[in-house]
Formats: sequence, structure tokens, C-alpha cells
Amino acid sequence: MISAEESDSAAIVKDMSHGDAALVTYEIHLHSSYRVPCLWFTFHNLPVDEPAFSIDTVFRRLVPEEYKSRLQGLGAVGGISADHHPITGVPAFFIHPCLLGDAISGFQCSLDNYLMIWLGLVGGCVGLWVPREMALQ
Repeated sequence: MISAEESDSAAIVKDMSHGDAALVTYEIHLHSSYRVPCLWFTFHNLPVDEPAFSIDTVFRRLVPEEYKSRLQGLGAVGGISADHHPITGVPAFFIHPCLLGDAISGFQCSLDNYLMIWLGLVGGCVGLWVPREMALQ
């Protein structure tokens, strides 16, 4: 039997398979030196002519236009940095946490809200946005 969606030519069906699409994996780990959350990210399934471990790829694929000049102006420390992933040891990128204190100091937040506010501040510069429904909880 055909479902109503399958028989409806106007229905929008989302293909949840990723196929050959380029992907980015984001992870949050406690930074060993700064002792604050740190956003790590890696690329997967990029075209063969596009290097996954290239800061140019990060800026081209993830960084919104409004963040590019500020992040590039911060240099290697304070912007986007590269290192070995703290768990896997694989080369990965991370948002350097050295300026986090200045960025988050203007927010009065409880421990319960800290991570959500932090993610809102840090994630957007590399294309990671908190869904509104999640932020309002």
C-alpha cells in the first residue's frame, strides 16, 4: 500500500541520507589548559580536490561573511586554531578559548544556561547555530 505522502505529488519528502554530501562534525570538549568548553570540528566527505585540513576550507565552507575579518584578524591564537583532537589524536580545528572570558563576561547566566549561551557565542562563527526551540528551553 502506498502512503499518503508517497502518492501526493505536492508533498516534500526530506532525504535523510547524506550520500556524497560534505559534512562537518562538531564536538565540545573541556580544554585541558583553560578549563572551559572548547568547540572542535572536522570535515568529512569533501571533494577530493578540497583539503579537509585547511584553514581556507574552514573559511570558505563554514565562517559566515560577517565573522571572517574579525576571526582572521585574531591570528592563530584567539580565532580558529588547529591541533590534534583531544580524544582521537586526529588533526582537527577548534575555536581558541583564550578570549572566551571577555566574550561571556557580559552575560549574567546560571550554570544551567552557561553552555547554551557559550554555544550561541562560539558556534555561529563556524556555522553552528542553536535551534530556537532548543535555546528557549
